[in-house]
Amino acid sequence: MLKLILKYEWLHFRRNGLQLALFGGLALFGLYAIYYGHRQLAVQRATLAQLDETTRTEWADYQQAFQADTSVATEKDKFEEATDPSFAWHRQGYVVRQAASALAPLVVGQRDLNPGHYRLTGMSLYYQLFQNELANPLKLLVGNFDLAFVLVYLLPLFIIALSYALMAGEKESGVLPLLRVQVASVRRLLLGMLLFGFLLVMALAEGLSLLGFAVVGASVRRDGAGMLLWLLTVASNCAFWFAVVWAVASFNRDSAVNALAAVGLWLLFLLVLPAGLSAALAVLG
Repeated sequence: MLKLILKYEWLHFRRNGLQLALFGGLALFGLYAIYYGHRQLAVQRATLAQLDETTRTEWADYQQAFQADTSVATEKDKFEEATDPSFAWHRQGYVVRQAASALAPLVVGQRDLNPGHYRLTGMSLYYQLFQNELANPLKLLVGNFDLAFVLVYLLPLFIIALSYALMAGEKESGVLPLLRVQVASVRRLLLGMLLFGFLLVMALAEGLSLLGFAVVGASVRRDGAGMLLWLLTVASNCAFWFAVVWAVASFNRDSAVNALAAVGLWLLFLLVLPAGLSAALAVLG
């Protein structure tokens, strides 16, 4: 019976042009997110390498200034700036860097919250207090289009579009009375349909994750724990949203009501609650 349900659900999915388009669009978004994250982290790694070279050059110039020929005016200025504490304490700096992990390209937003480098000088505290970071506020507000964004925000919408009419669709099409006379109970049939959707979404989500691991060069030996945690988190996220859809469908309302309720829960869990929690922490802090 389960094989039969999965077979006909697959045939129904293949014949549904809208669901195929949504599936393909989500897959394309995931592929672009992997490419975008890989490109962003490549730029950040190149910046860190350039900063290291700049730091070495500045340190070599600073040491060389102690041996400058003070009989020449320009060389004398370099010597005085290097030996005068009022200049040296804030002009010579060091770069503190945090290397990006192998999985960082899949969650680029974390690199925005935790910068990969910071320049330390005697004036660092002053810079922190009275100067702001040079960044585009609109870019910071919008964020990065990484794979984590696709799996957290877009994947639940596809789950809702795939399963919001789980029971109401059969009722509205007149198929539900026929299902009631089958050997298997309606609940078992609907659970089989839900299982097909779960397997389909899991194949897409985990497939994109594995492809992302391969693109960013993650190693099982070095990053195995992080990769396993990522895959389990993605599976848990999919299971949670299918449980939400099942809970909404269990009230036996119309498909339009189910869709609105599911989208409302999506807004609540992913936008309203995080924004409210952030505002509360800002007030309490």
